[in-house]
Amino acid sequence: MTPPRRPTLTIHVDGRRRFGRWLRVRHLLVVGRDSSDGPEHAVVDGADLRSALAALSPRQRACVVLHYYEDLSVAQVADVLGCAPGAVKRHLSDARARLEPLLTDAPEELR
Repeated sequence: MTPPRRPTLTIHVDGRRRFGRWLRVRHLLVVGRDSSDGPEHAVVDGADLRSALAALSPRQRACVVLHYYEDLSVAQVADVLGCAPGAVKRHLSDARARLEPLLTDAPEELR
């Protein structure tokens, strides 16, 4: 018995989208950093992160900190900031777009 066409197509399209997303973010994966490198890497990474966060608007920075560091959901961030969940999603998307080139070490041609 052959499988229905629509679910098969959906599975294929989803797989292609995932693969495309992976190609866009794979350079962000930290590879090869040894745990015996010492604390200086954590200090440098923290300074880089603070300077990158300073490049964001106050609303974008608040959304990033609440969502990623305080581990709040989009709805909870929206409640805290008194705005719509769609606005939080937009701020997070814009913030990721601004932070990615600042926090990556990959050459421009790999992005």
